Amino acid sequence: MKKLLTFIFSAVLAISAAAFAACEDIEDRAMQSRIINAWLDDNPDTDAAAYELSVDVRGVYGDTYVFYLNGPFGYAQALTYTFIDNVYFAYPDFQQLEVYNDGEIYTLEEAFDAGFLTHENLLDIQKKYHRNSNWSTTGNIIWNYMCEHEGLTADDLSLRVHWYGGASAGDMLHISQGFALFIDGGKDYDTAITTIVVDGVEFVYPTSQQLLFYGAYDEENDTEFITLSRAFELGLLDHTQLLEIKYNYENDIKISLD
Repeated sequence: MKKLLTFIFSAVLAISAAAFAACEDIEDRAMQSRIINAWLDDNPDTDAAAYELSVDVRGVYGDTYVFYLNGPFGYAQALTYTFIDNVYFAYPDFQQLEVYNDGEIYTLEEAFDAGFLTHENLLDIQKKYHRNSNWSTTGNIIWNYMCEHEGLTADDLSLRVHWYGGASAGDMLHISQGFALFIDGGKDYDTAITTIVVDGVEFVYPTSQQLLFYGAYDEENDTEFITLSRAFELGLLDHTQLLEIKYNYENDIKISLD
């Protein structure tokens, strides 16, 4: 049942993501035309014509425009995941964020690597893209946690993500991507410290927090929130990744989720 609820919720979110707030206005219609023509040049195999396309801009940074196109692309519910400089994006395939600069089209990652976008720009884009949208990766994770722990509300919980592992797979699991995260709240704990050791890597943190791997469904334990030791056992995490999680947590390096 949990798996079914999770699937239904994710599908609803993907559909709801189409209902974004109005884009930033581009008064210069010639610029919209330049973006569309550059996109068509970059996608010569498309069947779309210029008159069928419109530009929704989610950020303007000097001469750099971050946008997605509306057009006859269909409305598949698949999501695209992009992770750049510890900033995480999830958006429907039919609304993929792209970048225009000086007549050329770039992916977000290419634009960041080329110096057209800064880390602060990425955070701004993330916020603007999801403004007034029902899609939220953070909200999805918290909602799934509440499904597994009856009686909790979103106000009871807070979430901090310290590692993102991208797509992977493991035995007995259905997984699209992996996060290592702390969930705070949901239970009353005495003031204490938890110490766990996984493959020789020691983690020390307050007992009021739970350090978990999220992004898979563990059928044996009927949960999407897996302990690090179990994640290691199932091949979802290796020794190097455990060290990365430990380093990020101890140095307060966080992943920015939408």
